[in-house]
Formats: sequence, structure tokens, C-alpha cells
Amino acid sequence: MSENEKEIIIEEEVTLGEDKRVYELGYHLVPTLSDDDVTKAVSDIKALILKNGGVFISEGAPKLMALSYTFVIKVESRGTRFDKAHFGWIKFEMGGDEVLTFKEAIDLETRVLRSLMVRAVREDTMQMYKRTMFDREPKSDVLITTIKKLEKKEEHVPVSEEELDRSIEKLVK
Repeated sequence: MSENEKEIIIEEEVTLGEDKRVYELGYHLVPTLSDDDVTKAVSDIKALILKNGGVFISEGAPKLMALSYTFVIKVESRGTRFDKAHFGWIKFEMGGDEVLTFKEAIDLETRVLRSLMVRAVREDTMQMYKRTMFDREPKSDVLITTIKKLEKKEEHVPVSEEELDRSIEKLVK
């Protein structure tokens, strides 16, 4: 390899690395799709990512779930109501100009009810959060001070018989 070829390769690596960003696409697929059709739709979305120069990072397989509210969409000039959808997500890396083209293609996809694309980080942040959530043990001194405060409040004050009779009469009436 000559020195000119090495310089070209280095310049290409620098421009690709600077221009690409990590994105996450969350999507709802039509609930009327069979399991095979859902798999085909996801593979078509992945193919769109590759077609637009993207690099696949990770994904969450679509699962059929109930929606918070009924979603109405026009299908063949009629309003069709959906209260369930297959929800999944895909994390990928892609250049800025290609992302717009990719998002337009997803919006035109008839099997996708709705989608949301956000910028993300490469690391899996949910896994890190789950690991640290239950690591902390309860502090025993906090429990002890709470018990002591409750013991102090339980002091009994003597009540006269007249006050006791009045309160009983009020309850009976």
C-alpha cells in the first residue's frame, strides 16, 4: 500500500466517526399482524437502517401490549380503532442527513402505527440503573430514632372522671 492510500483511509474514518450519532427508534406496529409478519416488519426496519448507512446497535423485541388510549388511524378511507399494538425499539448509529430520510420512510410504513426517534447514548443505561437500585441497605439508626420518638409520644395524661363522662355523653348523643 502506498502512503496516499493510507491517508485516504484515515480521512474516511475521521469523517464517518464525527458525523454519526446514536439514535433510538421506538415504534408501535399494527396489532393485526401475525408473529411472522411482525418479524418481517422488524427486519424491514433494520434493512432501512442499513440502506441509509446506519449501524445496528441493539433492540427490544416487539411485544403485544395494551395502549393507554384508543388510537384511530385511517385505513382505506375508514377510521380504524386500535387499543393494542406491538411495541419494540431499535438503537442504531446513523449520519444526520440519512436520519431524516430514514424517518420519512418509517412514517410512510403502513405497518407502523406510530413511532418516536430520539438521540441516545451507546451505553445501555437501563441496565446500569437496575443494578444500582437495590444496592443500598436501610440505615438501622433511622429506624431506632423513629421508635424512640414514638415511645416518647405515648405518655399518658391523667383524665378526670368529669371529663370522661362528658366525652361519653357526646359520643352517645
